[in-house]
Amino acid sequence: LKPLHWTKVKLKSSHNESNCIWKNVDEVPIDVDAFCDAFAAKATKAMKKRGDGGDGGGGGSSSSSGGGSSAKKVRVLDPKRANQVGIVSRSLPPIKQVVAAIKQLDGNLMNLEQLQMLQKILPTDEELTAIKAVLNTEENTILDEPEIYQLHLADIGGVKTRAKIWEFTWTFREKLAEEVPKMEAMTKACQQIRFSTGVAVLLGILLTCGNLLNHGNRRRGDASGFGIELLTK
Repeated sequence: LKPLHWTKVKLKSSHNESNCIWKNVDEVPIDVDAFCDAFAAKATKAMKKRGDGGDGGGGGSSSSSGGGSSAKKVRVLDPKRANQVGIVSRSLPPIKQVVAAIKQLDGNLMNLEQLQMLQKILPTDEELTAIKAVLNTEENTILDEPEIYQLHLADIGGVKTRAKIWEFTWTFREKLAEEVPKMEAMTKACQQIRFSTGVAVLLGILLTCGNLLNHGNRRRGDASGFGIELLTK
């Protein structure tokens, strides 16, 4: 017979599994001969063709050079990112107020909308590494305003974590109100499925068929139940 690949569930009498749905599912009688005829594995003599394929690819690394005389500012960020940082920073309170707001989680210094905007321009590890590399390797370096702004933000310990936690405290009740009806609906649906006679019969049919197909297989056969992902196959 063709094997059925499923996640086997095996109940143990030594454990209290009264809440398990498989305690209420029984195998059902079926016409074994007809079933075997329908699912018999047919021997085929098909030639397997093997094809060799080669993956070609090359990795390239791009390097940006920030050069210039001492009278010029050095820009490390790419133009699009620098433009984003510049636009957002100009719509926020002064940088000292921003730093104080994040350190103290003070909603009087910055509101939720501003905090969410700020999170979009928080420096990444790669950006900080590039900015610091320029400072360490080039003498008389004058960074452009977006890079300076990101350095100020990076000086705040755990700035990304602080910002996420602060946003969470602001939006928790709203998100909870959205999720409660979903959780209640899911709980109700689970209860209906657990105590549904029709679902138990359907699972019993599938369990019976699966055990027949996997008869003699130690890993998949003689199952008390199966992973419900099988229902989508």
